[in-house]
Amino acid sequence: MNSHTPIVFVLSLLVLAFDASAAIKISDVDIPTTALEGKEATLQCGYDLEGARLKSVRWFLGGKEFYRYERRDDGEQKQAMSVSSGGLTVDVGRSGSDEVVLTDVRASAAGRYRCEVTGAMPASPASSLKVAAERDMGVKKRHISAEEEEEEEEDGGDGNGGAATSHTTAAAAVVAVVAVVNNLS
Repeated sequence: MNSHTPIVFVLSLLVLAFDASAAIKISDVDIPTTALEGKEATLQCGYDLEGARLKSVRWFLGGKEFYRYERRDDGEQKQAMSVSSGGLTVDVGRSGSDEVVLTDVRASAAGRYRCEVTGAMPASPASSLKVAAERDMGVKKRHISAEEEEEEEEDGGDGNGGAATSHTTAAAAVVAVVAVVNNLS
């Protein structure tokens, strides 16, 4: 190891730190403040990669992952999967990188939701940046008659079963830069 190695290493870290500050931002989080039991709820997480390459978008409820959208290393094929989680049912066909559709919402779906976006850094593809945003969602028990249920089905619904929604910019949501992971081998 020569005397220039520490300087090069420090400069590399500075470049990565600068690069990290310019990549991936969560622009908005749209999660119902209250979902109706037995109906659907759509959770949205808008983000700007700012030159980074998307690696994954993961959703958590109470710290447990329930949905993951990954871009494979070949860059072409994408895959979405629902991870087993107590009582949540995800419509994988209607969910994607920026939204998750929960169906047949149960009381156990109430809690803190976290959207976590991970991307590869443009200057160093072996490095990644992870950002996250969190919001709470409650579940309200439905009290409607069978006649009202039929009318609602005929009207087509609004995707959130009439639940109140809350659109929040990243500045108002709980947002955190989670980690910069570097493979410096």
